[in-house]
Amino acid sequence: MRYLYLFLLSIIVIFITFILNEYNKTMPKSGKRVSDSAQLSPLSIECSLIDRKNLIVIFAAGQSNIGNFGETKFMPSSSNVFNFANGKCFKAQDPLLGAGGVGGNPLTILSQFLADQGHSVLIAPVAIGGTKISGWADENVYGYRITNTLKQLNAMRLRPNYILWHQGEDDAVNFKGFFSNIVQSFFYQRNLKSVIELMRQESDAPILVCLTSRCGSLEGVPDLRHVQKNITSLQGVYLGANTDILGHEYRKDDKCHFNEKGLNAAAQLWLKAIYDVSSTV
Repeated sequence: MRYLYLFLLSIIVIFITFILNEYNKTMPKSGKRVSDSAQLSPLSIECSLIDRKNLIVIFAAGQSNIGNFGETKFMPSSSNVFNFANGKCFKAQDPLLGAGGVGGNPLTILSQFLADQGHSVLIAPVAIGGTKISGWADENVYGYRITNTLKQLNAMRLRPNYILWHQGEDDAVNFKGFFSNIVQSFFYQRNLKSVIELMRQESDAPILVCLTSRCGSLEGVPDLRHVQKNITSLQGVYLGANTDILGHEYRKDDKCHFNEKGLNAAAQLWLKAIYDVSSTV
């Protein structure tokens, strides 16, 4: 009987080791978690000093799940990961400057993933939590954050290679039934086209649209995802990450924003989307 217990124990140890190894595969090769007490102010750097060789510039807009609302903060270890905000450049760390929240961001981890592949990365986020697409479609509400930041990047010869759009959770609550969904789909599509037109005023970079509608008690709205998917029929617009596939185990207690596991998973989804687009343009 003693040998049976030892055998079962060894099986359990092997299983736990396997799970931990699989989890570690989802982490960037380098970088570290950052606690509030250990966090330092971002280090400013002259934008002109950033080496343009192998540089990937990512502009990102939308709401909280790319707006610093994640559970765990992350600091890249690479010296070639930068953050652009208000016309200035900084060493990147969570919370990313330019976005509205004070927590972690999958884009910071995404940047480290890209740095691990030999790239320098500059991330320019303007996302704000709790925002509806109608506000982003209006240049007098949030849309100016898109055009102004893109203008600043262009002026500094830091034209984006990719534009990431992650928004939908705040509009998903308006999809309440068959007839409501038809109306809401029409208005969401119209507003999303307006957002893309704002982006196109200043950039011809590929635009990657996230499939996202999951938050809180809502476990996803297929009609909203359908609009987000169909917008890729426009020239230069592509599918981004599908974060609706990330269930409760990837979310904080609010069942909306990402925990540590979710931040890493979302970063991987964005990485795959970028690589998929890079192979077609």
